Amino acid sequence: MVRSLYLALILLLFTSAAGLTQPASPDPSIAAIDSARAATIAALKGAPLGFRRILFVTEAPGGFAIYDPRPNDVFKPGEPLIVYTEPVGITWQQDGDKVSSKLVVDFQVRSPDGQVLGGRLQILAHRHDVGTGRV
Repeated sequence: MVRSLYLALILLLFTSAAGLTQPASPDPSIAAIDSARAATIAALKGAPLGFRRILFVTEAPGGFAIYDPRPNDVFKPGEPLIVYTEPVGITWQQDGDKVSSKLVVDFQVRSPDGQVLGGRLQILAHRHDVGTGRV
């Protein structure tokens, strides 16, 4: 499901950016939607990496906005920390008929006074590839 949502978003962004879309209806709401789409694309292109939502969840998310939030941030020793995020400001790179993004996650555990107690580099390196549907 996440792949389908990403694919739909990427197709929408690339066809709009490339001027490949043709109005299918003289309905004025289509122009309003196209204008909103163009504004969204411009905002996403200029956004720094950030997160619309980030929280601990009880199990691996089933897709975009499909998650069960944890009731608190208290974990037992050895219990996995599962995080749901909605990143924005990701750079997509095109390679032929595919686009991809890569997100690498590092973390540090610090004491209240800022001393680094531990951590790990590249605990997650996720590459997301999506076909654009162009031939």
